[in-house]
Amino acid sequence: MISEIQPLPVTGVDVTSASGERAKLAPEFGPQGGSHAPGANVHTIRAKAWAKLVLALLVAGVLLVLMLSNWMHRGLPMIALAYLRGERLIIDPSVASLQVARMGEERSISFRVLNFTGRPVNLVGGTSNCVCVTIKDLPLEVPVGGSQSFAVTVRVGDKALNESASLITDFPAKPRLFFRVTGNVRK
Repeated sequence: MISEIQPLPVTGVDVTSASGERAKLAPEFGPQGGSHAPGANVHTIRAKAWAKLVLALLVAGVLLVLMLSNWMHRGLPMIALAYLRGERLIIDPSVASLQVARMGEERSISFRVLNFTGRPVNLVGGTSNCVCVTIKDLPLEVPVGGSQSFAVTVRVGDKALNESASLITDFPAKPRLFFRVTGNVRK
C-alpha cells in the first residue's frame, strides 16, 4: 500500500558565526526574524512595513484633501456640473461676492469664460441691471477649448449688492451668459 509522503516541518538550523555568535536560521527568512542581522524578528519587520504603509497613506490623504480644497475653491465642481448639464459656454464664477465693502468703494472682480463649443466664440458686449457694474475688456474672442478672463468694476452704493449682468456672445446656442455680483455694505 502506498502512503502519501508528508514533508517534515523545518523549524530552523542553528549556526555559529566566525565571531562566535549563535543564530537560528529559519528556512524562508534567513536568520530568524527575516533579516540577516542576528536578533531581528518578524514582528519588528512587519511593524516597520505597516508604519511605512500608514505614513504613505497619511501623506496621500493630506495631499488629496489639499487638492480637493483647491479644486473646490477654484470653482471646478460648478464647471463640471455645468458641462454635464450640456452647457458648452460657461462663465466662472457665475456668482461673485465682494464680501463686505465700504460705501463708495470701487472694486474689480475677475471672471472667465470657458469655451467647450467647437468653434471660437466672441464676447461682443455686456449689460447690467445697475450702472454700478461696468464690464471691462470687451470685445474678446474665446478660443476653442480655451478660456478668456475679463474684469467687472463695481461701485458700491448704500445698500447690499445683488446685481445681475450678462455678456452678449455671437454663439447662437447661448447668445447671453448671465452672472451676478453680490456683497454687503459697511457704512
